[in-house]
Amino acid sequence: MSGTIREELHQQIDRLPDHIVAQIANFTRLLSTQRNNTSEYTNWQEQDWQ
Repeated sequence: MSGTIREELHQQIDRLPDHIVAQIANFTRLLSTQRNNTSEYTNWQEQDWQ
């Protein structure tokens, strides 16, 4: 990869069709939501997960 991973990813995304970019955006949104919601589960006990 040339440059940083971020730069390479930008270049690759710029070459993709819009419908694929939309899928990437949805996936990124999903990952961001999951990352932000994990804190509400940090104090759960084992029985809370059942």
